Amino acid sequence: MPGLLVNRLAQAMFRESLFLMEQGVATAEDIDKAIKRAVGKRYASIGLLEYFDEVGFALERDIAANVSPSLCDVKGIQKIVQKGLDSGKTGVAAGEGLYDWSGKDVAEFRMRKQAPYFEDLNWTLPE
Repeated sequence: MPGLLVNRLAQAMFRESLFLMEQGVATAEDIDKAIKRAVGKRYASIGLLEYFDEVGFALERDIAANVSPSLCDVKGIQKIVQKGLDSGKTGVAAGEGLYDWSGKDVAEFRMRKQAPYFEDLNWTLPE
């Protein structure tokens, strides 16, 4: 099967997140806030499927019946990605992508990105 486990799960979240942006439901900032404040915290303490078992199959069936029909089902490159490629707004390296990176501290972002991997090492990141 193509992709590693984590990459496959991430791609599913990326696809739905981009779809929500394309539909005008949420901004990149809204989605990242939801992931950091809710999804990330929930699944950092218990596993995704532990949560599924806690909620129970019947409730999850009902949620899926309600939500699944409206989920993104794109099998290729999403419009927002193609638009970024066509315009040269391809992410951090280009200075703009889903975010405008021109006013952001990219070094600080990269430190935040790496920080969780160091928290159990009893070591602090260099300034």
